[in-house]
Amino acid sequence: MRVPGYIVIGLAVFIPSVTALLVADPGYRGLHFLAKAATLLSVVGVVGTWVLLKSAGREKTRQVFATLLLLTVSLGISLVVAEYAVRFAFSDITTTVDNSSYFARTWNRLHPPVINRYGFREREFSREKPEGIYRIAVIGDSLTYGQGIKAADRLTNILENSLNESGARYEVLNFGHPGAETIDEVEILKKYVIDISPDFVLLQWFVNDVEGHDKAAEQKPYSLLPSNFLTRYLKRHSALYYLANAKWKSLQGSLGLVKSHNDYIIQRFSDPDSQASRAGSAALEDFFKLAKAQSIPVGVVMFPRLLEVNGSVDNYPFGFLIKHATSTCKRNNVPCLDLRSVLAKVQPAQKLWANRLDPHPGRLANELAGKAVLDKFGDTWENPAVRD
Repeated sequence: MRVPGYIVIGLAVFIPSVTALLVADPGYRGLHFLAKAATLLSVVGVVGTWVLLKSAGREKTRQVFATLLLLTVSLGISLVVAEYAVRFAFSDITTTVDNSSYFARTWNRLHPPVINRYGFREREFSREKPEGIYRIAVIGDSLTYGQGIKAADRLTNILENSLNESGARYEVLNFGHPGAETIDEVEILKKYVIDISPDFVLLQWFVNDVEGHDKAAEQKPYSLLPSNFLTRYLKRHSALYYLANAKWKSLQGSLGLVKSHNDYIIQRFSDPDSQASRAGSAALEDFFKLAKAQSIPVGVVMFPRLLEVNGSVDNYPFGFLIKHATSTCKRNNVPCLDLRSVLAKVQPAQKLWANRLDPHPGRLANELAGKAVLDKFGDTWENPAVRD
C-alpha cells in the first residue's frame, strides 16, 4: 500500500517535533516554541489535506494550496515592506519606555553607553576626592541615567558644566540605574556613594519609586500574540510589531479591558496610611537616615511623569504621591524640589520628551530642571575652595 506524500511529509515534521518537545531542556524556549508550532502545523496540514481530498478532490485541493501559498508569500512580502517602512519613518527614535524594544536595542547598539567600573553610565573617577573638588552624587533611575539621550544632555552633565563655568571645581557624578526605585537607591547609596565621600547627595525621585519590587497587584495588558516567546522575540527585532503591540495595549486600557497603570497607582497609593504608601515613605526615610548617619547633606528633586504634564499643576493625577514624598522630606528636614511647575510651562509636553515614543526627559527638560536645581541648591553647593 502506497502512503500518500502529504502524510509522509506530515510525519517527517511531526516525529522530530514531538521528540524535541519530549527531550529538549525546557530552558530552550525558542526550540520549544518552534517544536510546538511545527507539531501543530503538521497535524493541521495532514488533517486539512485529507478533508479537502475527500470533499473536493485532488484538483481542487491543489488550487486551494496554490492559493494559500500565494497568500502566504504576499503576506510575507507585505510585512517585510511594512517593517522597513516603519523603520525608515521612525529612524529618529532613540529609545522607548521598554528597554527591550527594537528601537532601544538598536540605539544602545549604535551608541553604546560608557560604563565605569562601578557599573554606572559615568566616567571613571577616583575613590578619593581630589583636593579642592566639591563632589555631588546624583542617585536615581532611568531619568538620571539619561535614557534615550546623549550623556551631555543629562541633568548631571548639565549641572556640572553650569557649576564649573565660573572657574569653580565641581564633580557631579551620575549614579542612575534604569528601573531603580527608592529601596534600590538606598542600596546604591550604601554600596557605592558613601565610599566616595560626596559633599552632597541629590536624590532624583519619580512617581513609581514608591512601588517597591512587589507589583503583583498590577494588571498586565494582553499581548498581541498568545506566545510569550514570539512576543519577546518580535518586540526585540521588529519595529512594526513593537508599535502594533504598544497600540494594542493602549487600546485595552482605553476600552476598560484592563486596569490602566494610572488607576493601579491611584488605587494602591492614594491613601497615605495604606501599607503600600507607608512602605514607600519608609524607604525614603531610610535613604535620609543613612545619608545623615554619614553626615552627608541630602536633597531631593522630584520629576513628574511627562505623559501627564499638561500645563496645569492642579490636573496632575499623581499629585498625591508628590505630596506624600514632600511630607516625608519635611519630617526629615530635607529640602526637596518639585519640578511640576517648571516643566508644565512647556507645551506641548512632547517637547520635553527624549523622543516621540519615549517620555523620559530630553535635553530641554533637563536644562529646565538643571536651572531649577541650581536655584534651589546652588547656595548650598558653594565650593569653599573657590570662595576662599
